[in-house]
Amino acid sequence: MFQAAVSCFGHSMARCSNQPGFNTISAGLSIELALALGPGPAGIQQLRKAIDIFPTSKAINTLVSFHIRQGQYLITVVFIRVRIRFYLQFHE
Repeated sequence: MFQAAVSCFGHSMARCSNQPGFNTISAGLSIELALALGPGPAGIQQLRKAIDIFPTSKAINTLVSFHIRQGQYLITVVFIRVRIRFYLQFHE
């Protein structure tokens, strides 16, 4: 049942992605779904989607903590380095 809800959510995001103002709402809902799924692969996937759509500090912090809980320290360091490079690219 839960997998059906996740699938339905993904389908809705794909269909509505070009609507004005939808990015903020869908990113927020992806974060909430990720929190419900927990720090496993499905939760991490939802957080990555949220960050791709609308990167917020909450989504980034939660993703980092999920990777740390999974013991994926190298992935965490690489992710943080990429985000810092991305930030510096637009703020130098």
